[in-house]
Amino acid sequence: MLQSPVFLLVVAVGPWLVRAVGERWRPHLIAALSLAVLVAVDPSTLAAVALAGLVFVQASPRQWHAVGAIVALLALRPLRAAAEAGLMGALAVGVPLGVSYVGFRVLSVELDRRRGIAVPSDPARSLAWITFFPIWSAGPIERYDTWEKGLAQPSTTDDYVAGWQRVFVGLAKKALVVELGLFAAAAWVRDGRTFDAFSTPEAWAYVALIFLGGWLDFSAYSDVAIGAGRAFGFRISENFNWPIVATNLPEFWRRWHMTLMAFCQRSIYMPAIAWTRSPYLASFATFGLMGLWHGPSWNWLAWGLYHATGMTLYVALSRTWSTRRWPWLTGRSKMAVGWLATMAFLLGASALGGTSDDGLAAGLTLLARMWGG
Repeated sequence: MLQSPVFLLVVAVGPWLVRAVGERWRPHLIAALSLAVLVAVDPSTLAAVALAGLVFVQASPRQWHAVGAIVALLALRPLRAAAEAGLMGALAVGVPLGVSYVGFRVLSVELDRRRGIAVPSDPARSLAWITFFPIWSAGPIERYDTWEKGLAQPSTTDDYVAGWQRVFVGLAKKALVVELGLFAAAAWVRDGRTFDAFSTPEAWAYVALIFLGGWLDFSAYSDVAIGAGRAFGFRISENFNWPIVATNLPEFWRRWHMTLMAFCQRSIYMPAIAWTRSPYLASFATFGLMGLWHGPSWNWLAWGLYHATGMTLYVALSRTWSTRRWPWLTGRSKMAVGWLATMAFLLGASALGGTSDDGLAAGLTLLARMWGG
């Protein structure tokens, strides 16, 4: 969607139209422009918009149809992944684009409403926020109270120029670095072979390429979304902050897909902590659901449980570290060891998640080949 000519045309023209109308009509125009883009790219998105609308017309936040709409929107994410993987045949056309992210938005509204945080105050603002096309298909996951600030004033020329600069960076990163660089190199390393034919160096090279490719691919989409939002005068939250420099897993997740992690911490981890009184169970619940959200496959479930296991081990080792020091492992040496261990762990996760099209057995084979198995 973010590379669609319709998307880019509306990003080019839309901000000037929004600047020409008063604040009262700004949400209406943003909603109209967003709906035009969404329908042009994928008409089935109207189904997701209709489901999301149930949340905002309800008389009470406790009515069951709101809960049903939220569950339906979030459940459609794995269906969309199955459709993209060619597993649904003709039924794939009925699965709307971007359903997972709009599901996050409507769930966020319900949670914020219960917590007394600002939520959309009228139908026009609700529709503009739900359908805001720059962040519809790939995030970042934006809260309404932060997004709403962009409605207060139209974009400036500086916003427009800065936004398009970010869009160009994202498009160039996607085309040149990811597709022609990293993913092409990964395909060259694999050369059509099964993973059991890989040597250990080849396995490490392959997972490193798909890890870097996955990061830069997603960050490229975030660049385009953030830049498009900036062109309209909205300051969309950043999604990545150089995760490859992380020296431990918690730091990595503070740098990687930051809006998703913040949402999951607020909406899954903290409630699970309150319910189970166990940070370990809460971690497994959070990462397990995150894995299934990525796709309906055993690979992604294994990816989530792998990360949860890593976080659990890190917490346990951190407690050991606080009571039993290793004098030789301090300062820069500690940071170097931490970085190497973190990157090795993350590449192992990529062996599972990055091979979802090949199946769990293939992912486990690649993981074993990394360690000489």
